[in-house]
Amino acid sequence: MDRRNRKMDPTERKITKIAREAGKFTVQAMKEEGIGTAEFDFIHLVRHHPGITQTEVREQLKIDKGAAARRAASLETKGYLIRKPNPWDGRSQLLYATEKAESLKNSKAEIETFFYEWLLAELPEKEAESFCETLDKLYWKSKRERQNHFAELSKILREKAEEERKNKISNIQPGFVTEGIVESLQPYGAFVDLGNGVSGLVHISQICEKRIRKPSEVLAVGDKVKVKVTAVKDGKLSLSIKEATDMMAKEVEEEEIEIPQSGEEATTSLGSLFANIKLN
Repeated sequence: MDRRNRKMDPTERKITKIAREAGKFTVQAMKEEGIGTAEFDFIHLVRHHPGITQTEVREQLKIDKGAAARRAASLETKGYLIRKPNPWDGRSQLLYATEKAESLKNSKAEIETFFYEWLLAELPEKEAESFCETLDKLYWKSKRERQNHFAELSKILREKAEEERKNKISNIQPGFVTEGIVESLQPYGAFVDLGNGVSGLVHISQICEKRIRKPSEVLAVGDKVKVKVTAVKDGKLSLSIKEATDMMAKEVEEEEIEIPQSGEEATTSLGSLFANIKLN
């Protein structure tokens, strides 16, 4: 049996969940030292980039000006941060971590280590060793995949998405009329998003009755259009705006006869109706 057809995650994401619990414990322990995770991220960046400006910290952490100012002031008050004049720009200051901040680095690592040691103590020694060996193999496998830019994982995800798309398309029959959004224009036609991860191509010849040189003459990305499915082949949909328009036109194509409303003078008299009739 293909391994990819088995349950996606037999671990039920417990590795992630354990790491999350470790993180929660670390946050709690660090709060007892008077520092939160947001402040730790701030001082962690300053530690690795001594002399960084507050603006640069704000840009890298993607926080607003006010939040950056509050965190810097709090860390300075607590003795984790010092500011020095910027010799190149009198309007800004350079930030440096203190010795107290350096000890905080070890504190976070020590808290996490303590948590995992406590957790492993639950297992018999041999079982704990076996678990750590397995975890080490998984770690290196994931690291190698990351170094390879997650090529294998990305390929599997693309194949899965394509299989799901084809399954959805297999349920669509030619003749089906629906509404979609123009998602892109190409020299040969327009791709229309039908929703639910399904899209199809309207060939340039199927856009409208009149001949056009390029789709952008009559369509724009984001336009809402009615389309008819004309063919389903190899997991791809061929669509027609022209045929959908023709179908709608036929549905309302009835000869309209104006009947005078009550109290209105009829525009056609009996005399005019018989004017062209010659009597022998």
